[in-house]
Amino acid sequence: MPQSIPTQQEQTDVTIHSPRTRMRGVKALNVEWRPWIAEFQQCPALKQYQIIHVGIMEAVAPTRIVRTRQTTTYFLACFGGKGKVLIDGRWRVCGAGSACLLPARALNAFDAMPGNRWQFCWVCYQHSPEQRPIADIASPIIAPFEAFPLHSAIQGLIHECGWAAQPMVIQH
Repeated sequence: MPQSIPTQQEQTDVTIHSPRTRMRGVKALNVEWRPWIAEFQQCPALKQYQIIHVGIMEAVAPTRIVRTRQTTTYFLACFGGKGKVLIDGRWRVCGAGSACLLPARALNAFDAMPGNRWQFCWVCYQHSPEQRPIADIASPIIAPFEAFPLHSAIQGLIHECGWAAQPMVIQH
């Protein structure tokens, strides 16, 4: 049975992480508190790139994120399994070798699929209200993307921020 897509007015913001979902990441300094990034190490270097957090997630159902009017630009790149992303009112599968760009100021939603372990890395960008977003698009897009380099960079940053925390290494 196909899932119906509620209209933007009927939706509310949702953050559901299955207890079996695993995530790790780093966040910029002075980021608005969210329970799911509360334990992330802080990384002062992110702010200069307008990044508020980055991470790696292994999501299982029921994991669902819905933002009725997202204030950030969110990029996720899948390196294993598959999940689904709401694009132009339809759920589209996002599997290994693809990425999604979820723009600011739009309805954005993504969902882990039952029976799958959806593995992806992400970068979340923040911009001031008067500034143009990093990506000036009106609705989410999905495209082929090799996630390994981004996954490796995020994994290295997480490791460095949690261990040696050498500013020069983190900066790179």
